[in-house]
Amino acid sequence: MYVFVYLYFCICRFETGYLTLKLWLAEAKNKEWEVPLDKLWQHVVVVACQNSGTKRLDMIGLLLKILELYQDQVTQEPVSLPKMDLGLLKPLWKLYCTVLCDIEEKDKKYELMPDIVRALSELFLMVECLSKELGLGVDLVTELWAEDTFMELFKQVTLKE
Repeated sequence: MYVFVYLYFCICRFETGYLTLKLWLAEAKNKEWEVPLDKLWQHVVVVACQNSGTKRLDMIGLLLKILELYQDQVTQEPVSLPKMDLGLLKPLWKLYCTVLCDIEEKDKKYELMPDIVRALSELFLMVECLSKELGLGVDLVTELWAEDTFMELFKQVTLKE
């Protein structure tokens, strides 16, 4: 089923695939279907990275639903779950950091943060909580942060001493 939905995203209209997957995820939670969340996660992250604007926000919403389903499964049977590839979020993490830096640099005082910042903040907060629960906190940091970022932080720390 998930392959069918993914093909809709690639071949057919985005809206059809999005609505189908949104309904399917809602039903999966209610009916406890066995959904291959790790594979679905990969496809939805790719689609989120390929799109922009409202479509990206829609995909982030689906990622949040997938994480919610995954978290429910973790509490029930954590041993038998396949590991979700959190490294796929790296392009979204870079986008998040870039937007936050742009807001800081332009010294804009937003009453409301842009939608993408709010959506990605929620996504990364949920990813962080889940990775801590699974004991993958260090893996998450090393997968999302670029090596040059680590070097920059290391320089800052050593210069302060």
